[in-house]
Amino acid sequence: MTEARFNQIRKIRMILRDPSSVIDLVWSESLPDDPDTQVGYFIADMGNYQRFNEYKEEWERLKLKLSDAFIIEKINERGERLAPIAIIDFLIMGLQSGAISFSAGAQSVSKSSLRDLIDFYKEQKKILEDQAGLNTGRTIRTREPVIGGVMECW
Repeated sequence: MTEARFNQIRKIRMILRDPSSVIDLVWSESLPDDPDTQVGYFIADMGNYQRFNEYKEEWERLKLKLSDAFIIEKINERGERLAPIAIIDFLIMGLQSGAISFSAGAQSVSKSSLRDLIDFYKEQKKILEDQAGLNTGRTIRTREPVIGGVMECW
């Protein structure tokens, strides 16, 4: 897999929170010497996703809900913007009780019932459908605020 293709897959995995145990995925040629604990690494040499477990002090393979090949297929069929919407249906069909609430700071995860999971993914799908094609990626500076007497320069 190329790094450009990985970046496409990464965007979709982050939208769908796959895997749920990490806050970011990073391309790497080999296992890093100083890994971040909440980051998953796609190791190009091995062709799989790894995460450093700080409690066991060892590397472990990440458990993914979706394969890269499946995500690529959906990107080719629907494009990057609409692929997550198509993939959510497959996630709902294969749901089992798991995590739906995430917090990046201390990495807290709470578990819920299967009904909560289905409702969560249906709501995610609705949000993605409503926002599809609206984000241009452009930003503008609206003003330079003074906060506590300090001028913030952007």
